[in-house]
Amino acid sequence: EFNHFADMDEPGKGVFKNTTLLKLCENSDNVAVSVWNDFYASLNRPPKEDKRGALPFRVWEIYDDMAAFVRAGKVADYVCAAGVLAHYVGDACQPLHVSRLHHGRSAAESAVHSKYETEMLDRFAADLIAGINTRLKNKSAKPTVKGGHAAAIAVVELMRRTIQQLPPLSVINAFNAADGTQRLPKMFQTLGVRTIACMADGALTLARLWASAWKQGNGGKIAAAQLKTVDRAALQKKYNTPSFLKSRRLPDMTDLK
Repeated sequence: EFNHFADMDEPGKGVFKNTTLLKLCENSDNVAVSVWNDFYASLNRPPKEDKRGALPFRVWEIYDDMAAFVRAGKVADYVCAAGVLAHYVGDACQPLHVSRLHHGRSAAESAVHSKYETEMLDRFAADLIAGINTRLKNKSAKPTVKGGHAAAIAVVELMRRTIQQLPPLSVINAFNAADGTQRLPKMFQTLGVRTIACMADGALTLARLWASAWKQGNGGKIAAAQLKTVDRAALQKKYNTPSFLKSRRLPDMTDLK
C-alpha cells in the first residue's frame, strides 16, 4: 500500500525542517531514493507508523520494465505493465493521494477520501468522462521521457500540478460544506471542473509514459503480427503472479540510481 501514495506536503524535521518532498524535488536530483529515505527518517516515526510513500519510484521501476519488455518483444508483458502503471499515475493526479491530509485533519473528516475519490467520482462518472474527453480533444502524447528517473520526475511534476490545481484543503472544505444527500452534489459543484483538469492531466502524462517506454524499447521494430489483442485471461495470469513487477518498499529500492 505504501507504493500508491506520497505525502508531498508533509513538513520534514531535523535537517529537513521547513521543507517538504515537493519543495525538495524542485531540484530533480532529489527525486532519489536516498534523499527520500533520509527525509522519512527525519520524521522519527515508530516502525508501525513509518509509512514511506514511494509512488514516483514505483513508476520508475515499472517504466524501466516496460521498456525492457518491448526490447525483448514481450508485447503482452508491456500491455499488462502499462495497465499497472495506470493505477500509479492515476493516484498521482488525485490530491488526496499526494497529501498528508489524505484522510482529513480529524476523525470527523476521515471519510473525505472515500467520499471524494470513490462516491463522488462514481456518482458523476458520465460528467467526468465527458469533461476529460473534451479537455483531451486534439491532444497528443509525445514520447518525451527517457529512462526511469525521468519517468519518476514526470510523475512528481504531475503531483505538483495536481496540488496546485486542486489543493487538498479545498477538497476537505467542500466535504464539510454540506452533509447527507447534498454532500456529493455540493462536492462535485465545487470540485468537478478542477477534478476533471487533474484527471485529464494524469491521462496525458500516462499516455506520454506509455509512448516513451515503447519508443525507448524500440517498439517500431516489433512485427505487425505481434500487435494484436492480448487475451484477458493471459493478462490476469501475469498480474496475479507475485514475481511480475514485484513490489518493493522504499528502503529496498536503493538500486534505483
